[in-house]
Amino acid sequence: MSSNTKTEEKKLFYCEVCDVVSPKLTMHLTHDRSSSHIQSCMKYKNNLLSNKEQLTVMSKILHDKMGIKANSMEELAIRVVDIMVKQRLTSEQIKEARKRKQEVKTIPSEPVI
Repeated sequence: MSSNTKTEEKKLFYCEVCDVVSPKLTMHLTHDRSSSHIQSCMKYKNNLLSNKEQLTVMSKILHDKMGIKANSMEELAIRVVDIMVKQRLTSEQIKEARKRKQEVKTIPSEPVI
């Protein structure tokens, strides 16, 4: 084996809705069943459903990039949440996701005059 062989970074389980990282599947499943996680997912889903523009954009992205189709906005919101809570990412990818999330939070929802 050559010294130039790059070792692949371990992927972790990541719930983007709750910002929880789990190194093991059992820990991830425990989080997935917690009442705080379920409440956070319901809140996130309801926020998505209240923002039809954002959900429409997500629908196009999911269809174009992942081939995911939904029969209703409710089903689409559920699929988006499902994707966000079942990610397997490297530490670097998690840092990038957190950075993107923080950038979205800093964008004002109303025009600043």
